Amino acid sequence: MGKIKIIPAPNSSKRSERQRLQVHQALLDAEVNNGPVNLADQFPVPVYQTGLNTKQIVHPNKPSAITLGNSREYQTKSQINIVAGTLGAALAENNPQTGEPVKVAYPTPFDAASVVVTEMEDYGFYNARSTVKAKADIVSLGATELVEIKAGGIPYLSNGHAATNKYGSIHLIAGGSVEGKDFDLQPLVKGDNLTELIKDLTGLIQNLAQEIGNLNKDVVKLKSSLIAHTHSVTPFSPITPVQFALPPLGTLGLTLPPTIAKTNAIITTNLASVDYNISLVKQNYLEPNSPVKISSRFNKVN
Repeated sequence: MGKIKIIPAPNSSKRSERQRLQVHQALLDAEVNNGPVNLADQFPVPVYQTGLNTKQIVHPNKPSAITLGNSREYQTKSQINIVAGTLGAALAENNPQTGEPVKVAYPTPFDAASVVVTEMEDYGFYNARSTVKAKADIVSLGATELVEIKAGGIPYLSNGHAATNKYGSIHLIAGGSVEGKDFDLQPLVKGDNLTELIKDLTGLIQNLAQEIGNLNKDVVKLKSSLIAHTHSVTPFSPITPVQFALPPLGTLGLTLPPTIAKTNAIITTNLASVDYNISLVKQNYLEPNSPVKISSRFNKVN
């Protein structure tokens, strides 16, 4: 038998004044407002259809209801629809085509806010699946410690068939579409893997800069050797060969021609700045205590 954990009740005497005020305001907000409601009952209410194994719990004077009914596509399967604001702004007293009162039995795309739980229906490319759909202008999920959105890990569907994707998928879609240049679905990036990739790339750049620096030094040495190089000139006539030689080199910066020394200094400075800037990039973005980390400290994805 597992161990039973007992959580002690919070000590109200230790609550801060701010907490007391928040609790007091929450209790006030929860009370029923018995003041004047002149406009509250002036909106049309549809006729919620009953029968055919359908039952509603209907608000007394608002277009809102909890409907216990059937799936539209699979009539032998159940559906629960919780809606506030049936048909939303499209609601009218009467159907404009028939002149009769508006009748509602199923969720509509115009409902202001709803949660629809269906035992079985077709959804996109998925057939005969159980679904939970929430719809509103704003949908907010709140938790004191953790919000998890999970998919997969269950081998069988609610209809008894094996799951086609044992890992499941999570799609975050803005704009209500997954087609077109701005809406095509793409994989999410893992922060730790991206950090390692950038570190590897910066390491390659640093190594490349170091090799360019070594190559620059070799080029300077080559130029120095060429300046110091001498040749014997032997005329066709039988006279003594004449030796041509430049003065010996002293310090490189003083003896190389100004253009060579200047070019060498520029290359050396630029390569040093590359290495310095890469170090700054790592400190700013890639370290655990970086001020602007590319990886979120709070949100994670697998």
